[in-house]
Amino acid sequence: MDRTIGIIFANYTNDKLKSLVTKRAIGSIPFGGRYRLIDFPMSNMVNAGIRYLSVVTPYNYRSLIEHIGDGKNWGIGRKAGHLFILPGSMYGMRSAYTKFLLRDLLQNRAFVERSDSSYVLCSASGVICNMDCNEILEFHKSRPEPVTLVYKENVKPQSGMFLTIDENGLVTDISYGEEKMAKLFLEYILIDREFLLQIMDWYKHLDHMDILEIIRENFDKIPTNAYAYKGYVRSINSVLDYMRASMDLMEPAVREELFHNERTIYTNVQDKAPAHYTPTSEVKNSFISAGTIIKGKVENCIIFRNVIVEEGAEVKNCILMQYSKIGKDAIVTDAICDKYVKIGAGRHICGELENPVLISKDKEI
Repeated sequence: MDRTIGIIFANYTNDKLKSLVTKRAIGSIPFGGRYRLIDFPMSNMVNAGIRYLSVVTPYNYRSLIEHIGDGKNWGIGRKAGHLFILPGSMYGMRSAYTKFLLRDLLQNRAFVERSDSSYVLCSASGVICNMDCNEILEFHKSRPEPVTLVYKENVKPQSGMFLTIDENGLVTDISYGEEKMAKLFLEYILIDREFLLQIMDWYKHLDHMDILEIIRENFDKIPTNAYAYKGYVRSINSVLDYMRASMDLMEPAVREELFHNERTIYTNVQDKAPAHYTPTSEVKNSFISAGTIIKGKVENCIIFRNVIVEEGAEVKNCILMQYSKIGKDAIVTDAICDKYVKIGAGRHICGELENPVLISKDKEI
C-alpha cells in the first residue's frame, strides 16, 4: 500500500463508555493486559505497508501521545516512513456515531494535499480486529467507485453503525442502532485521495458534518462499495462492548486470530519483571501481565501490569488495569477496575457479565 496514506481519527468520545473516557481518549483505553485500542488500527495499517500515517488527536491527548510516541514501536517514524500527530478541532464530538469529523480533515488538509498517494485509508480508533488492509485496497482498485466501506456480517448482536447493501454490492443506506444482527460498519473507509479533496471543497462551509454523514446523504453522487471482512471484530461503543471484547480473549480461537498470526499487533513495549505467584495463588484461564503479584484466586480475568491480588482474595470475570490492588479476603466478580483502583480488605464487589461494575481511576473502596 505504498500509494496509500493512513488517517486514524481519535478526536471523538462517547458517554456510553462512562469513566473509561473521563481522562483519556477512546484510542488510549487499555485492552488485553498490555495494549491500547489504537494499537489495532495502527498495526493494521503498518502491516499493510502504509508508512505515512497520521493520528488526529483530541483535547485530552496526553495519554495517547505518551503511548504512541514517535511510532518507533510500530516501525515508523524512521527513514522508512513517518508518523504525523495532527491537532484535532477544539470541539470534538461526543457521539457513538460521529467519528470522522470533516472539521478535523479541513484543519489538516495539508497532510492529504501534499501527499502523492492515490488513496486514503481512514479509520476510527476503537475497533478491535487484525485485518489485512491490502485485501481492501485490491478490492477497491477492482471497482470504479471512489469509496469503499468495510463491514462484517454480525453473528452476535452488537451496537454501532450498520450498512444496507444492494445486489450490486453498493451501499444504499447507513443506519444507527443498538444490539442489531446486521452488517456492522467497521469504521474503515478507503477513498480516492482526489475525491476526498473534492468532498472537502464541496462541504468546507459545513465543517460540522461527519464524512460518513456526507456519504449517506449523497449515494447518488458518491457511489460506495462495501467490502465484507470475515474475521473477528469488536467495535467498542459502550462499557458492555468493552467487557464483551475483553471476555472474548478467553476463547483460544480469538486470541489466535488477534495475536498469533503473521500480522503482529504492535504496542508500546514496557519491560517488567515476570509475574510472581505465591504458594497461596490459584489462577485459571486468565491473562496475567508482567510485574503482577498474585497471592489469591484469579479466574477468567485480564490482569494488567503491576497489579496486586492479596492472599485470600477472589477475582473472577474481571479486568484489573495497571497498579490496581485487591485487598486481603476481598471478592470481586464481573468488574472493570481502572488504573490505581484499590479494593479494601474483605470488601465484596459483584456485578454481572452483561452489566459489569465499573470502578473509575484512582478510586479506593
